Amino acid sequence: MGESKRYYWLKLDRNFFKRHDIRIIEALDHGKGKEYVLFYLKLLVESIDHDGALRFSQAIPYDEQMLSVVTNTDLEIVRQAIDIFKRYGLMEIDEDKTIIMTELPNMVGSEADSTARVRKYRENIKNALQCNTDETKSNAEETSSNKSETQSKSKSKSKSKSKKKSKEKEQEKESEQDLFDRFWAVYPRKVGKKDAVKAWNKLKPDETLTLQIIEGVERWKLSTQWTKDGGQYIPYPATFLNGERWKDECDIAVTKPRRNDLDEFF
Repeated sequence: MGESKRYYWLKLDRNFFKRHDIRIIEALDHGKGKEYVLFYLKLLVESIDHDGALRFSQAIPYDEQMLSVVTNTDLEIVRQAIDIFKRYGLMEIDEDKTIIMTELPNMVGSEADSTARVRKYRENIKNALQCNTDETKSNAEETSSNKSETQSKSKSKSKSKSKKKSKEKEQEKESEQDLFDRFWAVYPRKVGKKDAVKAWNKLKPDETLTLQIIEGVERWKLSTQWTKDGGQYIPYPATFLNGERWKDECDIAVTKPRRNDLDEFF
């Protein structure tokens, strides 16, 4: 029997293009920003079956020219986009030049072809049973009293509201996790994640506050305090959040990367 194939898909949140970082990137360089975002999506798809890691082979890493060819993207767009992605924590490059798409692990789904066949079979059975159930209910409703019909509708409406509230809570929880993951991806000292999550949940940041926190992290990453002595003075993530350190002033040790058109965007 042949080896089972596995299929992968990319899960984009419906508000992906409303995210502040994606909007900022789209607005960069007088229209080139949309090409940066398209290039980003191509890299996500390219890395989808490697847990977000991109290499041409074990011995050969991708360079900018190779990425330009495999994604059919202008070389200059590739060069500029890589710098931008690293700045906003969407990409990291390891010492061996492996490219890591930091958000990919939270955006991927997969399924073996045998699993897909079983799932499809179960869906067909479920649909057939549902049709029979609907037909039975229809016949019962024709012979039931008006009072029973009213009670049935009332119960159905109550269940629908309950399911809707449950779904909204799940979506809210997923959104909070997505915001924390974006902070965690850019924070340079990844220790004490459990405490960091508690501190994050205590703050309950929305999109705007999340962007402010990430901007503060990026600023502190360029500071004298965080860059000296190999970064040993970088605080734990939970300490940074509990102390609202993103609001503090710091001495910049190196020149901050240029953010084209960002002021104009706001």
